[in-house]
Amino acid sequence: MPRTLGSKRVSPLAFWISFAIFVLPLVIKFNWSNARDSAVYANALSILLSGENPYEGRTFRAGLFGASLFFLISRLTPDSMEAAVFIILGISGLVLFISTISSIKYRMYDLFALGVIVWSSTNRESLNTIQITGLLLALTSISIFSINKFYVDQNKAFLFIGSIAAAIAIDLKPHLVLPSLILVLITRRCYKFLGVTSLIWLLAHLVIDLLSGRSWTLEWLKLLLGLASSSPGTTRSDLIGFWSIVSTIFGDNYLLNIFPYIIILIALALSLRMRFIGNEKIMILGFSLSLFTTYTHYYDYVPIIAICVMTLLDRESDFLHYCFLGIIMLSQNVESAEGLFLALGVLVAFLTLNFDLEDYISLFTEGRKLLCGVAVFLILHWFFDYFTTKGFTQSSISAFCVLMLCWVVFIRAQNTSIKSLNQPKSI
Repeated sequence: MPRTLGSKRVSPLAFWISFAIFVLPLVIKFNWSNARDSAVYANALSILLSGENPYEGRTFRAGLFGASLFFLISRLTPDSMEAAVFIILGISGLVLFISTISSIKYRMYDLFALGVIVWSSTNRESLNTIQITGLLLALTSISIFSINKFYVDQNKAFLFIGSIAAAIAIDLKPHLVLPSLILVLITRRCYKFLGVTSLIWLLAHLVIDLLSGRSWTLEWLKLLLGLASSSPGTTRSDLIGFWSIVSTIFGDNYLLNIFPYIIILIALALSLRMRFIGNEKIMILGFSLSLFTTYTHYYDYVPIIAICVMTLLDRESDFLHYCFLGIIMLSQNVESAEGLFLALGVLVAFLTLNFDLEDYISLFTEGRKLLCGVAVFLILHWFFDYFTTKGFTQSSISAFCVLMLCWVVFIRAQNTSIKSLNQPKSI
């Protein structure tokens, strides 16, 4: 096996110090004077306690039980540090998710992968708005870990902890986490977990509604039904993803509103025949289904990109790796000098990690892969620009392309793993 810089191992302490150095510029850059989207979740309970309607402005779109977590974090944090704390917690939650789906071996490859995921354009958008994606992934990871442990050990402590984490995650963004959690429960045949999670969720909402004297749960569910067709103040063509493209072609109608959810339900029903499979495969399918809803944003693509970047560590590099890395670092606004330098830096770093340190001729081989990847990257951006002139939103075209590239990367990685297992072993 060729000796590459990427395969070099470092001590855990040096690994995490280096990662912190990668993260620090993002914390500084996006440390706004307020916690932006996370503050919306944190303030919802304060609005309720003051006797007002937290759903009146239609900006807050989560359940009040889930919002209590952000309320507690906000109350325990000084105002001057609130934004930074939510950013750091978000990045930490993303790292926890990555370590749940893929083992970190403290190689240069792993450090590079974590850096790319955190600096990717989807996660930069999440950090810019101080979205809840990272904390949501942390809760999902705790739930998945607990389900797996309970499946093996039948330890009721895991059942309780995992159910609380799942109930909070579902309350915050059901469209993003429910498909993955349902798939995990189906493949593990762990229906006790579903029952306990449902009970905790119902009791929490019942207590909040009784104490406040009003059925906020029903008001929230009505708001969610409205989001299934369009975002408040927008049309679906302004949102991100496949159905935005379809609605641009055919227009918005009732069938288009419900069709994505029919597809998701059919996929979940078919999964009843699935048996125990790895977390990585469950997550790639579950989060892909969540991106099929009509209400998605670009930061919802963070988990699927994280999974696919980690798969790059398991197979030999080719032009697709360079194209994929370029696209996820700079999926839009190719004219941005800052973004171009960032994408170029990542591609050069990946090249450096992959050529054989003892055979510098391999540098030219890796360079050819880089050039081919950049050529495909530019063709795809021409594709984005062309369809933008035809009335499609650039963000929807690029997001859909990212989803398709993720699936290509993941499927090729799985096929490579299967071939390597089927190869006869030398005696």
